[in-house]
This record gives sequence, C-alpha cells and structure tokens, in this order.
Amino acid sequence: MGNPTISESSLFSAKVALLAPIISLSLGLIVFGFYLFLFGLSTCFLLKNQTIFHRRLHLIWTTCLFLTSTLGGLIEACSQIRGAVIIYNALRTQNFDQFSNYVSNDKIQTLAVGLANTCFVVANCIADSILIHRCYIVWGSKKLVVALPILVSIATNSFGIVAAGMRTKGASDTNIEANFHLLLRAVDYNLKFLYINAVVNFGLTLMIAGRIWWVCRQTRALMDSQCGHIIGRKYNAIIATLFECGIIYPISLIAQAAIQGNVSELSIPVTLTPATIQLAGIAPTLILVRTCLGWSITEEVVKSQNMTSTIQYGTQGGSKNLSSLSHVNSIGQQTQMGSDLEFQTENKHLGLEA
Repeated sequence: MGNPTISESSLFSAKVALLAPIISLSLGLIVFGFYLFLFGLSTCFLLKNQTIFHRRLHLIWTTCLFLTSTLGGLIEACSQIRGAVIIYNALRTQNFDQFSNYVSNDKIQTLAVGLANTCFVVANCIADSILIHRCYIVWGSKKLVVALPILVSIATNSFGIVAAGMRTKGASDTNIEANFHLLLRAVDYNLKFLYINAVVNFGLTLMIAGRIWWVCRQTRALMDSQCGHIIGRKYNAIIATLFECGIIYPISLIAQAAIQGNVSELSIPVTLTPATIQLAGIAPTLILVRTCLGWSITEEVVKSQNMTSTIQYGTQGGSKNLSSLSHVNSIGQQTQMGSDLEFQTENKHLGLEA
C-alpha cells in the first residue's frame, strides 16, 4: 500500500483539531486564574504596606514577571488556536494549501515560536534569581554557596536561549533540508533544557530545605525537650510548605518534556506549554505573598542561626543566655502583636530585595 495522503493522516480529525487545544487552553486558563489572584495579592500588599522596603522595586519586579509569563502563555495559546482553525478549515474545505504553508514556512508561526520560547527563558531566569537569592539569605549570605548555582543557572538558561534560536531558525522554512534538521535538533535541545531546568530548580529547593533542617537540628540540640519539640514542629511545617511550593514547577517541566518527547504516541497531542510558562512566575510571586503575610521561610532561619550563635557563645562562657532561651520559646506562641513585629523585622532585615 502507498503512503497515506494528507487528508488520510491521523492528524486530521476533530479530536486533534478541537479537543487537544481545548484541553491545553483550559489548563492554561486555570493556572492563569491562580496566577492572577496571586499577582493581585502581591500588588495589593506592595501598594498598601508603606513599611516594605524597596516597595517600588518589588512592584516593578512582580509586574515584569507577570507580564513576561502571561505574554509567553498568551502567545502560545494564540498560536494553538490559530493552528486549530487552520486544521479545521483544511478538514472542512479539503484544501490543504494553507496547512502546508503553516507547517513549512509560516512567518506568523515562526514569530510566535520565537517569542513564546524567549518569554519562557526570561521568566525562568527571574525565577532562578529569586530562588538563588533566598538560598543566599538562608545560608548566611555566603557568596561561595551560591556561586555554583549562579553558574549553573546561567549555563542552563543560555542553553535554553540557544535552543529557542535554533527552533526559530529551523521553523522559518522547513522546506529547506538544513532548516528541517536544525528544527529536529532544536526540539531535542529543548527537551534537555526542560529536564536540566527541572533538576536545577529542585536542587535549589533542596539547598534551602537542607539548610533549614540543619539550622533546626543545631537549635534543637541546645534547647530542652519542650522548646526543641516546638521548634521541630514549626520547622517541619516550613520544610513541608517549601517542598509543596518548590516542587510544582519542576514537576510541570518534567511533564511538559515527557509529553513533548512522546507527542506522536499520544491519541490527543496536548501541550502544557501555556501553563508551564506561567508556573515559572507563580513560584516567586508566591514567595513574595508569603513574605508580605509574615510567613517567611528565610527570616525564621536567620533568627535561629542568630539564636544558635548567641546560645553557643553563652554556653562556652559558662552561662546560658536566658533572653535567647526565652526568644526560642516564644517561637511557638503566635500572637497578633508578635506577628506584626515579625513582619516588620523581616522587611527591615531582608529589605525585600529581589
């Protein structure tokens, strides 16, 4: 038997033309709704709380992150809608000239691919910088600790930019054999970028969580059993929350790579790209909202590091610093006044720096 014609291809069905983009866009809209809610909260906090240091800088930062992530998701969503319309028109009219032009040398599609991938990498750079900054604070502002993560992040995102450029060039005209092979390599590089990016983000989360666990362990060793139990419960909750927030983006990257790498084997070739691009901006914005609510992870660790150093100094001198012990015990007692004071102290200490 001969090869199937374009009209006989499994690509041309109502399932592919309508159901796949509907599923992809629905996931993207759900994520966008949550992101819009977070962005609204962060903007509200930054506009109303005059005590927040570098308030305007953070407002600019969150706005740029939101616009970049949303723009990338919107471009990808529009590209999918346009592709679905072209396939549907080809099915309806049985004229595949427009489709052939769409998959080979469509300038609008080429521009959409380039812009969406560039927005993705830019948003990812901002997300990495926020995680690295938090890691820097938690590890006692030690530059050597974040030197390797910074280099790895630069290398990973540079690789992503290269992959985006190759993909844009390759998609410009697939009728040219060199461009077609370049596009295939770009798709392979993009898959590697997604997997490496997931490892980097999860690694940064582990660095922060590991430091929190170590500081908690050191602090509990200097306390009595009651205070140690209070500290343990508090920091176990912090670590659990950190993993819940930090694991979402790496999981979405792995899921997107798995789907993209096996799209030919899926009965409904959905894509998570619109949702994944926005998830790159959700994690840093969620951290900012938690900080504004006084639920900071890093501030509690900095306090414990300072308390541990003070207690160790007092013990070595033959006396125990009772004020430090009293402060440790107060960690488990959450009052409104204490929460307000902690919020102000956190803003003053961290300066809410990006």
